Amino acid sequence: MPYIHLKTAVSLDTAQKEDLKAAFGQAIGLMAGKSEAVLMVCIEDGADLWLGGKKLEKGCYAAVEYLGAATDADLDALNAELFRLLEEKLGADPTGVYITYKQQRDWGAAGHSIHLPG
Repeated sequence: MPYIHLKTAVSLDTAQKEDLKAAFGQAIGLMAGKSEAVLMVCIEDGADLWLGGKKLEKGCYAAVEYLGAATDADLDALNAELFRLLEEKLGADPTGVYITYKQQRDWGAAGHSIHLPG
């Protein structure tokens, strides 16, 4: 049950958002046990983002949350793919992109709670 939340300074039309959503759906498969079938995506465009006091024209911040553990190799592969996608699809210079990852042990979905041992 992964979730990707993207904030970008770039203004996007509906087709561009759909394209990004589909690309994220493919990318999440780089993590063992994750797939587009359970991926939720939120895309917020036109965000005001600053880095080092300088406004970013094509900056991005992506937060990835997922249930359970992930290997360093899976996260490295996903990280590389997300940076590639943001550069390819939005023209984002990697120096103006932050991506964070957060492992969750508790999750709610489809009216149910999931609690992993911890």
